Amino acid sequence: MKIEYSNNISLIDSLTEILKSDSISADERAQMHAMKKSLIEKYIKEHHTNAISTYTSHGHITYTTRVKGKKKISAQSIEQLYEKLYEHYSGKKFIRIATFATVFDDALEWHSTENFNSSKTRIRNEKLYNARIKGSDFEKIPIKDIKPHDIKAFLKSFTNNIRSRELGNIKTLINFTFEYACVELNIIPYNIATGISTKGVKVLPEKSVGKFAYTQIEAKKIVSYLINSKNVYYEAICLAFYVGLRFSEISDLRWTDIEDRILMITHANTESGNLKNGEDSVRTLYLCDEAVMLLKRYRSERPDSEWIFPNKAGNHIFNNRLNEYLHRVCDELDIKYRPSHKIRAYAITQISASGDFESARKFAGHTDYRMTLRYINGQITDANRRATEALNLGIQTTSDHFSANEKTS
Repeated sequence: MKIEYSNNISLIDSLTEILKSDSISADERAQMHAMKKSLIEKYIKEHHTNAISTYTSHGHITYTTRVKGKKKISAQSIEQLYEKLYEHYSGKKFIRIATFATVFDDALEWHSTENFNSSKTRIRNEKLYNARIKGSDFEKIPIKDIKPHDIKAFLKSFTNNIRSRELGNIKTLINFTFEYACVELNIIPYNIATGISTKGVKVLPEKSVGKFAYTQIEAKKIVSYLINSKNVYYEAICLAFYVGLRFSEISDLRWTDIEDRILMITHANTESGNLKNGEDSVRTLYLCDEAVMLLKRYRSERPDSEWIFPNKAGNHIFNNRLNEYLHRVCDELDIKYRPSHKIRAYAITQISASGDFESARKFAGHTDYRMTLRYINGQITDANRRATEALNLGIQTTSDHFSANEKTS
């Protein structure tokens, strides 16, 4: 139920708030109360078509009527009945009682449609909700009454009982449910979950990401295969091997983020609402030679686009589809598929192989060096290389270099 605010509802809401104030006089209060009563009565006569009847019990008169099927609404006065009917038809009752339990299914459907999520992602989100949020006290709090400290307390309840990735996914569920409640239902004025961090939660040690990183041979094979593709998703995958960005970051790149050989990563809001890339949520990358060549080619292909990787509608591509394309390429090349973070682990491993661990940490945008260590695969590194050369794969980007492997769809 989306709450549509007509002029009458807005005026009734305004009068309700003013009547809560102690600063108005008795005469003003009486006038405003009469005005509110009149507006509600008018609203009910416009929306309620069923008859209102009365009955007497123990000497008291009760006013009653039916709404939607057999549901009855009753009150001790006609004014109270009108108030209840107003709550029903205006959606105020829905606003008052809506919780995660009552809106999550619709929020999940909305989020999945908006982001073109696969059925696998949708099922994963549903299972996570059932396992970690369903049945909790947090799920039962009216959404309009949830405060930031309630969200923080709920996230901290997972301390020492969850891994970082799962915690981030829970934050994603919370974030898009609040967004749905705000944008689609109008039951809250803004999304209070955005910007609330999970950093205060002590999590279980993560498994190594770097252990499963793509090797340099695999990286070269994938990039060679896709180098001449004009498909923006394949182009984004190629660039990922040179810049080590998260897919959520690479899909959101604009041309204004590049100056000479410097790439500025400022798009740090993730789907969960958390901030990446440190406290300032900003980092800079020095682009290697081949990344520069790729970007020059992409610019020549789309000189009028604001986005480096635009979709057909002229907006940026959706990062959740990048893994689908990566999976397809790995199957075609008979390479074991690993998701996007294993490309990121490859790039961080290559930078660390230059012998400059601090450069690798900054390249990754990590504030904690222990996180960077998780991304490094010491078994596939080549030592004694400069950080600025570490990512060059020796792949030319001219249109005829890999013509035999050209892929355009």
